[in-house]
Amino acid sequence: MVTALVKRHGALAAAGLSLDQHDEEHHRLKRVLAGFASDVLTPQEREVASLMLGGHTPAQISEQLKVSIEMARVHRRNIHDKLGICSLVELFSRALAELAAIR
Repeated sequence: MVTALVKRHGALAAAGLSLDQHDEEHHRLKRVLAGFASDVLTPQEREVASLMLGGHTPAQISEQLKVSIEMARVHRRNIHDKLGICSLVELFSRALAELAAIR
């Protein structure tokens, strides 16, 4: 669900389009991603986490953020370390938990 919403948001933003102002799921996702782990992650790490949740590879993250692929990998490693997770599945789990909490 999170991946689909992030991809939908990203595709529309890239096309210069916006979602319907009444799209509640979009607004919930935006709030979660904007504040996702903000107590531990830097703004750039939160951006990388958002891209990871959207299914982006380190190469795609590197290209989108205009950083080296090594830097994209460092951000991913830092996210894993700071959140105490070992996989993308655990990142999804944490994001879903935060999404569920904003009901």
